[in-house]
Amino acid sequence: MKINKVLIRGELQPRAPGASTTVSTYSTKSTAELLELPINADITLEFVLEDKTAWRCGQDELDLLFPLVVSDPFEIPALIVPYGVKIDSPVQFIHLHQNGSDDSRGLNLKGRQAGTPAATVTVRHPLQVSIMQGDLRFASYPLLAGHFMGDAILYAESEVDKALKGALREKHNLGIYPGEIGTTEIVISPQTTFAGAIIVGLGKPETLTSFQLANTVERGVAKYLIDLKRELYNPGNNYDGPVGISSLIIGCGYGGLSVENAISGIILGIQYANEKIHKLFSGNAKLIEQLEFIELYEDRAVSCLYSISKLEEDVTNSYNISIEKKRISMLPGSRQRIIEKSGEGWWSRITVTQSQDANTRFKSLVFNASTGSAREEQSNLFSSTQVLDQLIEDISTNNKWTPALAQTVFELLIPNAFKEQLKRQGNINWILDQDTAAYPWELLQDTTSPSAKPLCINSGMIRQMVTNNFRNRVQSVAANNALVIGDPKLFGFLPQLPGAIKEGKIVEQKLNNHNFEVNTIINGNATAITEALFGNVYKIIHLAGHGSYNPEKPGETGMVIGKDIFLTSGEIAQMSSVPEFVFVNCCSLGKTQGMDNRYYQQRYKFAANIGTQLIQNGVKAVIAAGWAVSDAAALAFTETFYQLMFNGETFGEAVKKARSRIYEDFSDTNTWGAYQCYGDPFYRFNNRGWSGQSQRSYMISQEAEIDLSNLRNQLEMGAAKDESFLQQLAEISAAVDSAGIRTARITEKEALIYADLFRYEDASEKFQALLQVEDASFSFSVMEKYLSVRSKMCYERRANFTADILLQEIGYIDSQLMILLGLGPTAERYSLVGSNYKRRAMLQEDPAEKIKACQAAAYYYQKACSIEGNTTLAYAYTNWIELEAIVNVAAARSWGATVQFNEESYTLPPTEQLQEALNKLISTPGRKFDYWQMINNANVHCCNWILDACRDKQFTTHDAVFKSYHDVWKKAESKGKKMVVINHLEFLTNILSGAGIARAEEVNKLRARLAELV
Repeated sequence: MKINKVLIRGELQPRAPGASTTVSTYSTKSTAELLELPINADITLEFVLEDKTAWRCGQDELDLLFPLVVSDPFEIPALIVPYGVKIDSPVQFIHLHQNGSDDSRGLNLKGRQAGTPAATVTVRHPLQVSIMQGDLRFASYPLLAGHFMGDAILYAESEVDKALKGALREKHNLGIYPGEIGTTEIVISPQTTFAGAIIVGLGKPETLTSFQLANTVERGVAKYLIDLKRELYNPGNNYDGPVGISSLIIGCGYGGLSVENAISGIILGIQYANEKIHKLFSGNAKLIEQLEFIELYEDRAVSCLYSISKLEEDVTNSYNISIEKKRISMLPGSRQRIIEKSGEGWWSRITVTQSQDANTRFKSLVFNASTGSAREEQSNLFSSTQVLDQLIEDISTNNKWTPALAQTVFELLIPNAFKEQLKRQGNINWILDQDTAAYPWELLQDTTSPSAKPLCINSGMIRQMVTNNFRNRVQSVAANNALVIGDPKLFGFLPQLPGAIKEGKIVEQKLNNHNFEVNTIINGNATAITEALFGNVYKIIHLAGHGSYNPEKPGETGMVIGKDIFLTSGEIAQMSSVPEFVFVNCCSLGKTQGMDNRYYQQRYKFAANIGTQLIQNGVKAVIAAGWAVSDAAALAFTETFYQLMFNGETFGEAVKKARSRIYEDFSDTNTWGAYQCYGDPFYRFNNRGWSGQSQRSYMISQEAEIDLSNLRNQLEMGAAKDESFLQQLAEISAAVDSAGIRTARITEKEALIYADLFRYEDASEKFQALLQVEDASFSFSVMEKYLSVRSKMCYERRANFTADILLQEIGYIDSQLMILLGLGPTAERYSLVGSNYKRRAMLQEDPAEKIKACQAAAYYYQKACSIEGNTTLAYAYTNWIELEAIVNVAAARSWGATVQFNEESYTLPPTEQLQEALNKLISTPGRKFDYWQMINNANVHCCNWILDACRDKQFTTHDAVFKSYHDVWKKAESKGKKMVVINHLEFLTNILSGAGIARAEEVNKLRARLAELV
C-alpha cells in the first residue's frame, strides 16, 4: 500500500512498550476530513517537510534522512523528546509502507478524487559495491575521505597527501580546505599509480551523524560528477569503463559512527548525488556505478562486509546495491590487529551540558550518549548541583579520594538511565561545556567492591570541549621546537616547587632524546618566560609550576610566573602559532603560609579554564592538572606518558596506561585522576624525524604473530629500505624471546620474512630450527618453502663454493622434492622441481648439460600445467614454453614434435595452438589493482619475446618486455616479487649465453638492462 502527497499535522503520542501510535492526518483536497492512522511496528512512514528535509518514521525511531535540495539551508524542524516526537511543521508523505500486507488498513481518503496520479517514485540507480583490504594507495578510483574542522592532515588523510605529492597539505596551509559539512576539495592526480581524492568536510567530530555524512558526501560526489560532465578531467587515465569511487569508512572511530551507519551515510550520499545529477542533466551524464570501500585492517573490513550485506537486504530497497562476489579482495599492505575486550579504536561519546530552570533553584545536567546510530539518547539529571559541587570541592581541596566517596559522586552525577550503560562502556570520550568540564569525571567509580577500579583506569577516558569560539584557520608549527618551563621564580609570593624543577629536567631530556630543539627555563622570571613563549614557535609546550583560579579576577587565573604575575588565558589567546600538544602541570604543593585559599583551591576549575583556551586556539591535545598532585606520582605520570607517546601510542592509550601505572604504584594519592586530558584520542606524536623506537612487549604469542604478518605485508609495498624491515624484525624477535612466548608459527613467519628479503642464510637457519621443535604446529607448506630457499641459496653461493658442491646440494633438494611429490602431486611442487632444475642449468658449465637441465625443467613445468585447478597456470605455462623454445633451438626440433623424457612422452603444442593459449592468459586490465593479473600479462610478453627471438635468432628487441615489468613495479615495487622476475631474466641470459644461442653483444645488452633493474 502506498499513499502519496498527504498533508499532515499531528503529534506522535508518547510511546509505551507494546502500544501503538496514532497520527492525525488531513487529506490533500480537504482540511475538514480527519484521518486516524494507527502506526504499528510493521509500518514505516517517509515524508517531506516544507523546509525540504526528508524524514522516516517508524514505531521505534524518527530519523532525518536527507535534504531534498542540496543548496538550500535547512534546520531540523522537530523537537525530539525522550519518549516521543512532536512535529510542528506541515509535512507531506512520500510513501506509506506496510510490510507484508496489501490491504489499506481501513484508510479512506474521502477528499481525494479517484484516479489522481500518485507522485512519481524515485528509482535509485544500481550501485555495485566491493570491499578491499589493504593500502589506500591501491585505490581503483578517486578516493573519498573526510576532514574534521580544525584538524591537521593526519592518519589516512596524510597517506592520501603523500600519494598526491603534498597537494592536500598545500591547500590546508592556504586555508582553502574542507571542514564544514558540505565543503569539498577534489584533487585528481595525473599519475597512473593513484587516481586522486575527493575530500569532504565533516564538521565538528562531536556532532557528526549519519545524515550529515550523507549530506556532505552527496555534495562532494555531485561536484565530482559535474566536473566529469564538463570534462575537466578523465575519470581514469583513458579508461572507458564504469565510473566509480573508492572510499574510506568515513566517520568511524573518532567520528563516533558505527561501521554500519558510516557506510549507510556514504552509500546514501552517493545515491542522492546520482539522483540529482541524473535529473539535472536529464539523464545525459555519467553516474557513479562502482563503489569500492578500502580498509587497512582485517577486522574493520569484515565489519564492512557484514554491514553492506545487511544494507543489500534492506526490504525498502533504499540503497539499491549489490555486492561484488560477496568477499573481501586483498591488496598489498593489508594488516591485522588484536581487538581488546574494551574495543580498541572505539571511543563512545557522552555529551554532558548544563541547563538551569528559570523557575526553580535547580540546575540540570543534560546527558546525551552515542548509540551507534544517527541519533543520540538523551537523559536529564534534575538535582541540586550544589550538593555535587560541595562533594567535588572536598575531593579537590582536601585531596581525599575513597571508593565510597567516588561511588557517591557516581550515583548523584550519573542519571539512572545511563548508569548501566556507563558501566559497560569501553573507552569514553566526554563532550563537555564550560560548566560540566569543571566536574572531575576521572574520579568516578561505580562500585566499592575490593576488586573495583575507577572508570578511567578500567578504560580510556578523554575529554573534548564544546565551544563556539575557535580559530577558523590554525597556524600549526612544522619545526621540532619545544618549550619547557619549570618552577618560575616567585620571590616568596608562593613557595618554590622542587618537584616542578625535576619534572622540567626529565621532560627536557625526553624531548632532547627525540631530536627536539628544547628551550628550557628553570626558575626563570616572568620576563624571560613571556619572551620565550612569544619569541618563538613550538610544537610542544610543557608548563610545571603553581596554578591559580580566581573567578572574580580573571587576571589572577592562570599559571603563576612571578609575584602577582600570571600567565592567563588572555596571553594564551594571543599566541599566533598553535602548538600541537600542551601539558599544563600547575598545582600547589608544600605550605601556603598565610596565602588566600583561592591560590590552591578549586584547581579543577582552573584546569577547565586554561584547557578551554588552548582548545579554542586549536591545540590538538592538552593535559591540565586539576588539583594538587603528588611529586613522585606526577613525575611517574609525566615520564610514562611522554615515553608512550614517543613509542607511537595514541593520546588516548598513552593517557590510559600512564594513569594505570600511577594508580597501581601510588595508591595513597588520587593523582591518577587529577589529569584532565582534552583533545583527539587518536592524536600521535607523528613525526618521522623523531628517533625514538617503540619498545615492543608482548603478553601473548598472537600479538607477535600479527605484527610479523603485518610486517610481511608491508614488504609488498616496497616503501622502506631493507634495513628498516630487518630492524623491526629484530625488535619483534627480541620481544618474543624476552616474553618467553616463542611458538612454531612465530618462527615460521620470521623465516618467511627473511626469505622475502632475500636473506636466504637467515631464512634457512630459521627453517632448520623450526623442523627441530617438538611442537610441529606449523603449516605443511613450510617444507616446500624451506626446500625452495635452499635451492635459491645454492645459486647465491656460487661465488664461494665450487659448482660440484652446489650441484650435489641441488641433487639432494631434488630428492626431497620428489618425496613431497610422492605424498601428493601439486602444481606448486612440480613448479618447484622445475625451478630447481633451472638453477642446475645455471650452475652447469657444459652447454649440453645446461640444455639437458632445461629439458627436465620444461617437463616439470608441463606437468604443473596439467594439474586441474592450477592457480598459477600463467607462471607455469610461460616458463614451460620459454624453456621448450630454447631447447628447440639447441636440439633443432620444432613445435608439434613429440618429446621423450625419462619413460614419459608428451607432444609440444603447434604454433597456432601455442599462440591461442598465450592469448587466453592475457587479461584486459581494469581499474581494480590485481598484481598477479599485471605480472601474468608481463610474463606473457616475455614469453612471446623469447618465442620470436628463438625463431628469428635475434635477441635485442626486448624493450617492450622491460617496459611491461616497469609498469607493474610502478604500482607495487615489492623487492621480493621484483627479484623473482630479475632472477628469471638472469636465468634466460645465462642459458642464451652459456648454450651459445645468443650472440655475445646481445647478451651484454641484456645484462646491462638487468643491471639497471637491480
